[in-house]
Amino acid sequence: MIQRAPLTHPSRKKTNPEDILETFRTRLNTRTEPKSCTFFLPPPLDLALEIDSALRSGTLSLETLQSCIDHLTRAGLRSRARRLCASIGPIDPDRNESTLRAQIHALARPPDANAPIPFSDFKAAVERIHYGFVFTAHPTFSMTPQQNRALAGYAYALSVEKSVEKSARTLWKTLETPFTPPDLASETDQSLEAIDNLRTALFRMRRITLDVAAQIYPHDWTRLRPALCSVATWVGFDLDGRSDIVWTGILARRLELQIRHIEDLIQRIEAIPSTGRNLSAAKTLLKDAHMQARALYDLFSTYDPAHDPDHAALQKASRAMISNADRRMIRPDRVVTHLESALAAEKNNAQRKHIIGILSSLRTEGSAHAQVHFRVNAVQIHNAIRKLVDLTTHPSDPRFRQTYMERILRLLKTVKPCAIHFGNILEEQASARRLFMIVQQIVKHIDAHTPIRFLIAETESALTVLGALYLARRFGVEDHIDICPLFETEQALEEGSRIIETLLENPEFRDYVQSRGRLCIQTGYSDAGRYIGQVPACGSIERLKERIVRRLGEMGLPGVDLLFFDTHGESVGRGGHPDGFTARMDYIAPPALRRLAAEYRVRMVQESSYQGGDGYIPFLHPDMALASMTRVMTRWIAPHDPVHPDPYYDERDAITEFLTMVKQFQAALIDDPDYGALLSVFGPALMRPAGSRATKRQYEGPRSQTRLWEARAFRAIPHNAILAQMGVLVNAACGLGTAISEDPALFRRMRRNSDRFQSLAAIPLRGRILSDPGILQAYILTLDPGLWLARQSESACADIGLADRNAAVAAHLEAHSPFVGLHRIFRIIQADFNALAPALNQARPNNEEIEAQDKETQSNLMIFHAIRIALIQRIFAMAMDIPDYSRMHDIPREDLIQHVFRLDIPMVMRELDEIFPLQPRKEVRADYGEPSEWSGEGKESYALEHARTFQPIARMYEMILDTSAGIIQTIGFVG
Repeated sequence: MIQRAPLTHPSRKKTNPEDILETFRTRLNTRTEPKSCTFFLPPPLDLALEIDSALRSGTLSLETLQSCIDHLTRAGLRSRARRLCASIGPIDPDRNESTLRAQIHALARPPDANAPIPFSDFKAAVERIHYGFVFTAHPTFSMTPQQNRALAGYAYALSVEKSVEKSARTLWKTLETPFTPPDLASETDQSLEAIDNLRTALFRMRRITLDVAAQIYPHDWTRLRPALCSVATWVGFDLDGRSDIVWTGILARRLELQIRHIEDLIQRIEAIPSTGRNLSAAKTLLKDAHMQARALYDLFSTYDPAHDPDHAALQKASRAMISNADRRMIRPDRVVTHLESALAAEKNNAQRKHIIGILSSLRTEGSAHAQVHFRVNAVQIHNAIRKLVDLTTHPSDPRFRQTYMERILRLLKTVKPCAIHFGNILEEQASARRLFMIVQQIVKHIDAHTPIRFLIAETESALTVLGALYLARRFGVEDHIDICPLFETEQALEEGSRIIETLLENPEFRDYVQSRGRLCIQTGYSDAGRYIGQVPACGSIERLKERIVRRLGEMGLPGVDLLFFDTHGESVGRGGHPDGFTARMDYIAPPALRRLAAEYRVRMVQESSYQGGDGYIPFLHPDMALASMTRVMTRWIAPHDPVHPDPYYDERDAITEFLTMVKQFQAALIDDPDYGALLSVFGPALMRPAGSRATKRQYEGPRSQTRLWEARAFRAIPHNAILAQMGVLVNAACGLGTAISEDPALFRRMRRNSDRFQSLAAIPLRGRILSDPGILQAYILTLDPGLWLARQSESACADIGLADRNAAVAAHLEAHSPFVGLHRIFRIIQADFNALAPALNQARPNNEEIEAQDKETQSNLMIFHAIRIALIQRIFAMAMDIPDYSRMHDIPREDLIQHVFRLDIPMVMRELDEIFPLQPRKEVRADYGEPSEWSGEGKESYALEHARTFQPIARMYEMILDTSAGIIQTIGFVG
């Protein structure tokens, strides 16, 4: 029997959430003392049972429990804001401008130099791109735009120590607004807000560059057009894994970026006091281009082919677009000419700097507020070239690989560009061909200056890249796009360097790269981390980059930049480094890699992603955007990397063996059907939708079916998000314990002496702080029939109705629960955690403030999970009160209950509303030619069932989702 004291005294019902939470903490502290190992239940489950008992007895109400959830959520937001401040560093704009000025000055005159570097060298350095910010959209929008903005404002207030309480009240107020799942338009608007603030910071950095240059190179500085970093987006252009982005929407998004950019340029010209003829002419050209772009945007943002069956409206618009081409800013040349003339005539240095800033933007960004990244899947490329090369197997099939390559090379040598019109796009079925057609129309009619990145997800063959090059040539856009393979699977990370070598040995691709001046490679931390664990993924990505740097250096491609674009999120499970922006840069591009590139005379350019709601927050305040950019750019402008040897690289074989053991642990989990069951059992039902791209549902087919998915069926973000919501960040924190137990001395030595290893170890250290196997065990035990039988025994004498419900839950779980397999997976994870804990506890920083914050986070997470588990158990028990019903309905009661146990409550509520209508159906008055005395006695209302059972279940599910939102704020990220 499970015996415990009541949670609150029966004679005094507590309603103050702080008092209730203090009671919860006291119980948890008591249960987590060393003697707790003698107890049967993990602490969060024990507390959950007490909360459940208090709810049933009436000593705790749902209203009070909701206030506890709200209180903890606010605490999570405060903690998240503090961590955001620490991640960004000093936010004071004067201080950050001073930092950037010092960096630019060090670039012009290195600290150990007696004189400035030649102006030509400085000019080359500041006019190239060192780093690129890429804003991407993923399902990580856990808050409304207003909440994201308010959180950024609160973090800013904390940093500058001004208006903190006012900012907090503003943030708390936004929590009262119901959460609305984001759509693509909302994601686009939020990304544009972040881009606006970053571009403002970028203009400030370029202005600082001119200030420094004017001091050091007083006779030459006006010839500078600083670039330094780039801004890009794939929001609205990423077609990988989604079919809801229509081609007209793609054109509308691209026009929107042009409109935004032209508006910005006009405002900057109007801010210059001079009213010279050339400035006025430039502004007139921009205003006319703005009007033309707006008219096209209005067309494509609303155009629906279904309402234009003969395509007359599209034909008319296309003809108008062609006839007005000279009024649009397809190339910025005419505007640049006027601005250059204005600069030559201007004598005031301050105004010169303003004009140069605008010229620099036109030179680097053209007519786009941000560069565009299209993304497709390798399968889409294969489908587009399948018939051309007779592709009947996978491109890497050793039986036909060479044949496929020979066929695509013949096509590359003989292909002729083909002009298209909008009607061809309407008719085209292959998504990859359609996308290249869209690129041609963008180049012809919108922007022929700004390069377009063409990302190919899941690239595992050179044929995929050559197929994209063929399509680029076929549609005449080879000179405007940079084809970029994405290596993210385990096979791709192993084979990626050989794929690049094969490509560079091909004259067609080699000429293409040399003409573009860059070789672009994308690596994906999210999916790589999902398959092999985040720490091994980072190690594998670094090795891939090293091999590519060496091969490119050996092959010798002068004038070609090597661009690495790393996609990762804010989550430690997706490569978001917990120690701030500077550490994040060293994590994805460690000093040793930068030194290797310098040794091989390879000019390396770095890009990385800032993903969705979580990633945009540091850029939602202008001063925070400047601070974020400053932290990043200090690693790329005049970096001074340490030159002392790092044992991580001296003992590479031992490190590889260590990481291989972690990889094997993670790979075994991914292939284990019980691990898939762990992800599926509650799965995405634990969270509100967090993005416009649909997450795969837990079941398919008839409504009566539920199924457990394989782990590989889950995308990276839902995979990580589910794990976080169940208490253990598996792919960030697991596997290391097993590896450490094999060679503890290596771990201790690396933790003590290796900067690189410390950077890697920060990921599992943070993951361990945010994880507790006891929480995972509590969720799994909730599905244990034995627990419910014990609860039946406990309640048999006091409440026979409760005992019957517990027995019914136990019976249902006996028939349907995957408990045995889940508990086996739990033991595997727990054993690894047991081995990991001592090593990581020794590695934690000796900082009382950080330790106090970590303990508060862990305590709040434990309470969140206990509350949610109590609510889940209440729902399970109340589901037993759902009445039986006629088999005329197409979902049997047992199957409906099974959906309850998967927390698919919205679907269950829809079914219950249909089966048990709240109001009796109204009788339709009609004349049937004979009288009736029947009064409709069988048309009883099911209001009582709704009030006692259905509505409380729905309400508690909403509270479950509220706890999930609070957990997200407490750990600081989604997935």
